[in-house]
Amino acid sequence: MDGTAMEKGNEGISDDSQGAIFESDSEHDDVDDVGTGGNATEINIMEGATFRDVNHFRAHLQDFVIQEGFQIVRQKNEKARVTVICKEKGCTWRVHASPIADGITYMIKTFNPKHTCIRDLDNKSATSKWIAEKISPSLMSNPCLTVKDLVISVRQNFKINILYKRMWRARNMAIEINVGKYNLSYAGLPNYGDLILQKMPGFIKGCRPFIGLDGCHLKGRYGGVLLAAVSVDGNNGLHTVAYGVVEVESLGDSSVDLSPTFIPDRQKGLSDAITTFFSQAHQRVCCRHLYQNFKSKYPGILLRDHFWATARAYTTVHFEREMKAIKEINSEAYDWLDIQPPKIWSRHAFDIRAKSDHITNNTAESFNQWISKCQEVYGYIRGYDPTASRFD
Repeated sequence: MDGTAMEKGNEGISDDSQGAIFESDSEHDDVDDVGTGGNATEINIMEGATFRDVNHFRAHLQDFVIQEGFQIVRQKNEKARVTVICKEKGCTWRVHASPIADGITYMIKTFNPKHTCIRDLDNKSATSKWIAEKISPSLMSNPCLTVKDLVISVRQNFKINILYKRMWRARNMAIEINVGKYNLSYAGLPNYGDLILQKMPGFIKGCRPFIGLDGCHLKGRYGGVLLAAVSVDGNNGLHTVAYGVVEVESLGDSSVDLSPTFIPDRQKGLSDAITTFFSQAHQRVCCRHLYQNFKSKYPGILLRDHFWATARAYTTVHFEREMKAIKEINSEAYDWLDIQPPKIWSRHAFDIRAKSDHITNNTAESFNQWISKCQEVYGYIRGYDPTASRFD
């Protein structure tokens, strides 16, 4: 907010002058975006300036005090009058405001702008709530801004030093300003889950029966693990089939009569769960994980090249030729690979009903990478809508 937001005068406000009062839907007027490196708008006050009410004046005065870098003492801070002086001993700065004839609109009646003190970078007027309102637009556009990023940005834009702990509180408050409270978001998950189930026919109609499974740990207030099932559509684009927030990865108590192909990460728990709940399903292993295990026992560039050629083989002849080459290099490496059923790691043996030749779990890994820098539940649930079906 700037000086044009105020009207100078000593009388009541006429109908023609009401437009000069600053209008905003928020309690604290314009909120400057401090995350882009730009300077905050200059704040001014003057004798005769008018404000919507006492709260409007207090908010404007707080912005001004922080901008100018000095501490204040509130001699009077009532609905009927507000009198504020500079805290520095001997400084003559003073402002007094009170309502005009309507009893609501506030006006600065007297103002002495002269300062004899020096700038204070540790301004107590910059409360966590005030900071939260200033940084919330930046966090809305970039939820991955860290506390350190915001401390630097506020220092550059407002010339104040903010302790890490205060900024941490402010960042959490800004998140709630943008997306609501954590507990309310979690309370809405059952209804959100019902909506997802209503859209599930979209997957059946338009996606390949090929599903990558993976999970990542959440770093929000409640922690937990975000489990995700990611498929590919007819254009090989990623499509999130389902996700769930759980305390730990564990087995549930239901089964589904489907026969898709799953490619989980190399964890025994996921494989057991698929066998339990999808008895007709086919499974693959992620060749990237399989190769890491192979490499730890049998390193070497030549073996690496033949391993991937074997995994990518589209025909039995090609597969057997590459396996023979591995055997000639290292028979133990051959024996180790030969134990692995070809249908779980080589393209030539895949179930053709999956209509997908993926040999890695990059579908789910790509999803996790997408949210890796924002692993707080609010960022994912608010920022992505898996119920928006493209196939209905």
